[in-house]
Amino acid sequence: MSSGGRELHLVVPGLFTPPEGMAVGDIPRVPVLERLLARSRKRDATGQGLDATICALFGIGPESVGHLPTAPYARLAQGGDPDDWYWVHADPVFLRPDQDRVLVFDAAVLALTQEEAETFTALFNSHFGNEGLRLEAPTPTHWYLRVADRREARFSSLSEVTGRTMTPFLPQGEEARYWRRLLNETQMLFHNAEPNQRRTEMGRLPVGGVWFHGMGALSTLPLVRWGHVVASNDLARGLAQHTGVAVTTDIQEVVQSANGRVLVVRDELLRPVLDVDVAAWQQALVQLERDLSQWLRFNRYLSSVPIYLYACDGVCRLFDATARRQFWRRRRPLSRYLPDQR
Repeated sequence: MSSGGRELHLVVPGLFTPPEGMAVGDIPRVPVLERLLARSRKRDATGQGLDATICALFGIGPESVGHLPTAPYARLAQGGDPDDWYWVHADPVFLRPDQDRVLVFDAAVLALTQEEAETFTALFNSHFGNEGLRLEAPTPTHWYLRVADRREARFSSLSEVTGRTMTPFLPQGEEARYWRRLLNETQMLFHNAEPNQRRTEMGRLPVGGVWFHGMGALSTLPLVRWGHVVASNDLARGLAQHTGVAVTTDIQEVVQSANGRVLVVRDELLRPVLDVDVAAWQQALVQLERDLSQWLRFNRYLSSVPIYLYACDGVCRLFDATARRQFWRRRRPLSRYLPDQR
């Protein structure tokens, strides 16, 4: 990856992982994207998954304990004050018993209100306050736990465990027992809590507990020269804010005047993958194709700059001046790039 010049880096998680059970024939044709893929050159890219890819693009790798310190940066994007505390994602989850296992689902199924979130966090803080812990809820679905001391453990992200059995993804390592105790006590604390009783009476799913992941503190990052970051993703926006990079959600605001390297994160395909929503994934893919077509057809900046495409699969695909001239490389359906179709 070059450190200067004009470049577009496009991050698209979920591109090669359509919803489970989706038929290959139901994947829409996307000619512009297919041409980009057919002519691009592959390079190794650090990181598997969205968080790892974004962190790598800002010069952050897994810490010594094997996880990424995403929490303090995502919290920053959601209005948190910069500080020196250690923060952990403590997102609310629904836990569904299923025979001899427990399945975890993220807050998308809960439809929490901000008032409910603050009631749960107040209950947690009252119970655990003497342990130097404080839980805050800047949004109904994204909560953060401040810890007085760094307790080393290996965490699994919530996106990894959503819809799956809890046990294989529980904290591991040196302080695993501590974090597992917090998980268990929080489940018991929330089980009979008044807001959950009200939710149950109304036929709504109860908040089963929280899921810890991404512990870390804000730190001085390696010098990564991004001119602009275009993203709605909290991690990308927080990292941009922390490094003093201009951030927006509209690429049209930056591409015509931007100099240097522009990072664009398009994560609209990811939620439908987690929800196993074929129609939503198809719609998101078609919208991405429309936007790419417009950017490349009508924008002088994007019609000539190198484009680095990251599908968050450990590979970077480079579409540059050399690739643009390789007209003999024929387009293939997007389905041909899926892991089980290669």
